[in-house]
Amino acid sequence: MFSPADRDRIRELVLAMSRNDDRITAGALLGSLADGRADEWSDLDLTFAVRDGEALAAVLEDWTARLAREVSAVGLLDLAVGTTVYRVFLLPGSLQLDLSLTPERDFWPRGPSFQLIFGSAGESRFTPPPDANELAGLAVLDVRVIRVAIERGRLWQALYWLDSLRNHVLAIAAVRRGLKASYARATDDLPPDVLEAAARTVAAAPTTDLLLDGLRAGVELLVAEAADDSPIIRAVDADLRELGGLAPAAAGRDAPGPD
Repeated sequence: MFSPADRDRIRELVLAMSRNDDRITAGALLGSLADGRADEWSDLDLTFAVRDGEALAAVLEDWTARLAREVSAVGLLDLAVGTTVYRVFLLPGSLQLDLSLTPERDFWPRGPSFQLIFGSAGESRFTPPPDANELAGLAVLDVRVIRVAIERGRLWQALYWLDSLRNHVLAIAAVRRGLKASYARATDDLPPDVLEAAARTVAAAPTTDLLLDGLRAGVELLVAEAADDSPIIRAVDADLRELGGLAPAAAGRDAPGPD
């Protein structure tokens, strides 16, 4: 595995590349290395502003060729978000380098983990957290797909979507508590009782009984985490309980209605 010294060496190499490229006007460090949360396992996340009028793709291809030649970097995937293009690299020692390029006119901090190294950036415009009600809608679809897959005997498909249900509900739990919800970044910081409930959604094997147990636990957790805040969950409460094999809501409970 890579060492922090290896990571520092690659950081300095990429920064030197950027400073010697007339197409680059600014650079910044992102993620845990920018806000003091880094440990020995942290990846390297660097972002750069490309002078308006220059092609991001050309810069990215030039840098990719150099990184492959000098440090055996392998490009794994690209991701476009707005006008920003991300390329993820894997380097020897399993060091991950996330490299992103943005047109100069759109270069500004999108979150608190942003440390400007050179040049200038626009005023911060933080990306809002995911919408909990939208996540709830996705979780409801997960529940339906899981139950249908089980009934059809498509057990591996059901297992796939059970994982999706758990991830969506844990994201809802994070949003409710003001934690980072994407990519399970703050899942380990959730309360123990939530994590214990989530653990019951894990099916150890793709069997009907285990999948039904996991689905039931997933629906219970979804209702517990989202019913108070999500009109979607309140509106489909009876359907969720039927799909998850739960008892109907207790008599006297307020009937779901429009907000």
